[in-house]
Amino acid sequence: MQLPLDLFNRWKSIHDRICGAYDALWLCIRDVLCADAPEGHVPEDMEDETGIDTKEILSYSWRGLKEARCVVSACPRHTID
Repeated sequence: MQLPLDLFNRWKSIHDRICGAYDALWLCIRDVLCADAPEGHVPEDMEDETGIDTKEILSYSWRGLKEARCVVSACPRHTID
């Protein structure tokens, strides 16, 4: 089954935006998640933040990846419908 050109172009635009968002997300969290000892790693731009510890940073980072995965898995299902 081949998509009409206008639908394909719309899907490509959405796909490009999603991929750009994932790239931005990964750039934000990769230093935390790839650290040898992430439990003690706080990004430089967050060192001055009070009330946020490394456990929360790790939790938010993993949650961001989980939500991104949910978006990726939902896109094909909604495109077919």
